[in-house]
Amino acid sequence: MNVLSMKHVWKKKETAFLLKDVSLFINDGEWLLISGPVGDGKEELKKVLLGFDNEYEGYISLHKKDIKSMEDYPAKIAFIHNHLIDENGSKTIYEYLAFPLRLEGFSEKEVEKRINHLLRQFSFSMDFEKICMVYH
Repeated sequence: MNVLSMKHVWKKKETAFLLKDVSLFINDGEWLLISGPVGDGKEELKKVLLGFDNEYEGYISLHKKDIKSMEDYPAKIAFIHNHLIDENGSKTIYEYLAFPLRLEGFSEKEVEKRINHLLRQFSFSMDFEKICMVYH
């Protein structure tokens, strides 16, 4: 089932296009990884997808509802930055991945199951105990 849709999104600042005709679809249970060279629009895409920037052309929907009309949209989407450890070094990768699942009310057993499944999808070579450790 299609959860998040982005169709023909354009973002322009002065004379430069920051996003050019971007379309993507995220289905239930899928994750989105935004990666690429500096200057390719990753930051702009993130701002638009998270609802921080509504000044774009095109259509973005969550469960077939236009995100511009959803007051609670930011509470329904999660983002994990590539700098996974916070300033104090107190959060693990596991904690960042578990946070949105806990918000949805999943049990700790289900959170662990889903994160292990995710790690297998990305073929992480770390074992579960190492990814849960706090690094200082």
